[in-house]
Amino acid sequence: MREGTRAPSGPQSARNEAQARFGECEPKCCAYVSPVFASIHAQLDRLEAKINLLLTQEQKIMSDLNALTAQVTASTTVEASAVTLIKGLAAQVSAAGTDPAALAALVASLNTSATSLAAAVTANTPAATPAQAATSAAATKAGHGAP
Repeated sequence: MREGTRAPSGPQSARNEAQARFGECEPKCCAYVSPVFASIHAQLDRLEAKINLLLTQEQKIMSDLNALTAQVTASTTVEASAVTLIKGLAAQVSAAGTDPAALAALVASLNTSATSLAAAVTANTPAATPAQAATSAAATKAGHGAP
């Protein structure tokens, strides 16, 4: 600096110096003002990227959680229906007592219900992947004592 010239001070002088060195800078970009600000700006950019990643992951998790909640609700409803069915069967067997005709009618009714239930389960069960099928087959062999 020349003698007799007073050094400019304050934020405006820093901006003027930056403009002289680097040209016009964008108002939102502080990288031209100081290396310290450039470092801070870079850190803020990294933090913003990480926050955006977290928000994306949160949306995925919430979507998965909503799907799981719906499945639990559906399963609970089905299980409650099964409990009602079993209690109803017990009442029907008890009501039939030892009457052969009533027991025969109950057996026929149960066979019809079992066929309908098996068809519904088959229709609404997704196909097993090859890995699941192999695991299931191995478990079945082990459970039946097959070699």
